Amino acid sequence: RDGTLVFIVGGAEETIERLKPLFAAMGKKIFRMGETGKGQATKLAMNLQIALIFEGFAEALTLATKLGVDTQQLLHLIEATMVRSGVVDYKGPFILQRDFTPNFPLRLMHKDIR
Repeated sequence: RDGTLVFIVGGAEETIERLKPLFAAMGKKIFRMGETGKGQATKLAMNLQIALIFEGFAEALTLATKLGVDTQQLLHLIEATMVRSGVVDYKGPFILQRDFTPNFPLRLMHKDIR
């Protein structure tokens, strides 16, 4: 509805050009990654990156907590450095509220990186 999707596509230039009005109606950016299949390959790589960020963030928070580091201070530090990411921006407030309710099933993450 908001028209904010980002499209990662692969395929013939003429096909993508023909589909641009459709993409424009739903999204804000189109990244053509090359031939057919390259969009899917790119999305797989990005999904892996997201999974690794989630995992690394969880591991770092666990270590910091066990070492007595203040989680709120750590999150403020992360926000001010190159370690910052959209994943941390999204999950940080939940962690500070100690809300560990799952909001993305692990089975879907597993599917996304296969």
